[in-house]
Amino acid sequence: MFNQDWTLAQCLFGEHLLSLPANQDKVVAVVESEKTALVCSVQYPDCVWLATGGKSQLSVDKMKVLANRTVVFFPDMDGYHEWTECVKAFTFCRNAKVSDVLEQNATEADRLAKIDIAGLVLREWQSLRRYHEDTPLARVRRMIQEMTERNPVLQTLIDTFGLVPVVDDG
Repeated sequence: MFNQDWTLAQCLFGEHLLSLPANQDKVVAVVESEKTALVCSVQYPDCVWLATGGKSQLSVDKMKVLANRTVVFFPDMDGYHEWTECVKAFTFCRNAKVSDVLEQNATEADRLAKIDIAGLVLREWQSLRRYHEDTPLARVRRMIQEMTERNPVLQTLIDTFGLVPVVDDG
């Protein structure tokens, strides 16, 4: 039977991670969206990444779980000033600050699109990936793959003799 006295209490996405022993001394990073928390947790595992669920979800009640923690808040492009004001009330945190990484690094297109920190992380990752994919060795590997797709016997030759691609740097 449904309890009439029941009330919904929202928590931070990832809040359960705060209690893990391995995370006790880690800096906590708070973002707006769950997607951003996931992307950033892969790229920057030295922090505990949590999400509010939206720009307007940054409240004292929800943030009390961050008492005595060092916390960096990463608002979306359109939330910097609002979050800067909100964070002033989080005196229960050991140290709380709002990152200006988007304010400092966003392009005009980023500002119009109201990107979040995941947008910068993914763009940087794609840029690095393109760089690594365009090395001479990567080009040789792609060429070998294309050749073996056209002539599968070539792969047998490579496997039989243990051949590996080599690039002459000089």
